[in-house]
Amino acid sequence: MNAEAKELLKVFIEEYENHKDSLKDASEQTMRTWIDRFLSIFDWNCQDINQVQQEKMVSREERERLKQIGSTHSKPDYTLKNGRVRVNFLDAKDLQDNLKESQEIAFQARSYGWSAGMECSIVTNIEELVFYGCSKEPRPDDFVDAERLYFKFDEYLENFDC
Repeated sequence: MNAEAKELLKVFIEEYENHKDSLKDASEQTMRTWIDRFLSIFDWNCQDINQVQQEKMVSREERERLKQIGSTHSKPDYTLKNGRVRVNFLDAKDLQDNLKESQEIAFQARSYGWSAGMECSIVTNIEELVFYGCSKEPRPDDFVDAERLYFKFDEYLENFDC
């Protein structure tokens, strides 16, 4: 891990820890400010549309695939890109959302990634960060922890390379 990025992540975690109680009722927009900062540690520039697009509708074909499996979602909060190539979808959630236990959130994330043929899809509210495998067609009743990597914010430093 790059020493500068590791230090930025450490400071970010400490700041979040100091503010998390006041963020319990924060809006999704407030959480997006934190998510934007978090992404920047990993060299994603949320101001550059060649790297990050927010609230971008998925393609017509992907919407059709989503509809076929019963998903009503069509606009992930973030599309992470490498130029014109979409790499991942990331969905922002409120702190009140239980990312570890919610089948609905898992289905939404898996559906986005699966519809676009991505390997994985991401969901976060900063408190929790979840990566879902998207190789299999998702179902609303899939086990929430199937093909999933789950981390709490205090585990980021030991589990991520910047």
